[in-house]
Parts: sequence; structure tokens; C-alpha cells
Amino acid sequence: MRTCLLILALATPALALAQSSNPPANCGPDGVQFKVTQDSTQHTPLPVDPGKARVYFVQDQTKGSGNVTARIGIDGSWVGANNGNSWFSVPLEPGVHHICVNSEGGTSPHEYEVTVFTAEEGRAYYFRIHYIGHVDTELQFGSTSSDQALFMISSYPLSVSTPITPKTPKPKKLKK
Repeated sequence: MRTCLLILALATPALALAQSSNPPANCGPDGVQFKVTQDSTQHTPLPVDPGKARVYFVQDQTKGSGNVTARIGIDGSWVGANNGNSWFSVPLEPGVHHICVNSEGGTSPHEYEVTVFTAEEGRAYYFRIHYIGHVDTELQFGSTSSDQALFMISSYPLSVSTPITPKTPKPKKLKK
């Protein structure tokens, strides 16, 4: 019996990895990408809206990792994207929220990072998306201090992203 439990305990992480090739549910629909521009004039955090919380996503990259676009999903919907060293923020209702970060166009399990947090009314939250590497760029994601985030916001442009949904091909007309 103990042997069976040991085998099951050791096999469970392998099964979880094998099943994680699908995007996590808290990301957003497949196929949505973003057109990202940068506003170099905006370096000031936005105020928290009454009755809401505000969450900031700050992205930085090491030299040689290229200008990677990271799309961010909250509670199953894509809310925006960063490209290169940049930042953006969104207002949120207070409560529990599930966040997903994905390298746009990525499909392997290591290109998704997820977390959960509880937003409180009137508070700001800061998350850092960090890309390191040269050939194999690695995505790191997690909460960061307000001091670190505000320092980066003061240096990086605001990311302005617009969702782009790929066009579905029109059916071909049959020849008569």
C-alpha cells in the first residue's frame, strides 16, 4: 500500500506537467494577440478609482532577450499586453482574482505563469514580468514592491495595447 502511494505521489507532478500544455483557464481565449504601442510621455501612476483596486504590470527585459510581448489575462479575459520595457495598469473590483501572463504566440507550458491574489478597495498592486536570457528567453512573473514598480514606471513608457483577433478565412464559393 505504501509503495502504491509513493508511486502515485511521484507520478502526480509528471501528470500535471503533461496536462499543462493547454493554456490555464484564467488566461483568455486562444488566438487573441495585441498590437502594442508605447507612450513615452506617461510616467505617472494612475489614481485608484473609487470603490476599486488598481493593478500594475511592469515588464523589463535583459539585453539580448529581444522585445517580447507579454499578454496578461485576469479571470479568463485578456486585459492588455506589454512589449519590451513597459508598463500598464487596470482597475479591478475588490475580491479574489486569477492572473495569467503569457509570451504572445507561445504555446509551451513554461511560457505561462499564473497567480492568484485578493484585491482590496482603494489599494494598488504591482506585478513584475521579467524576461531574461539570450537564446532561450525565460519568463519570470510575480508581485513586486511598490518602490521597485514605481521606479520602473518612472523610467519606462506606458504600454498601450489593442486586441487583434485573427480573421477567419472566408469559405470559398463553389463553382457552378
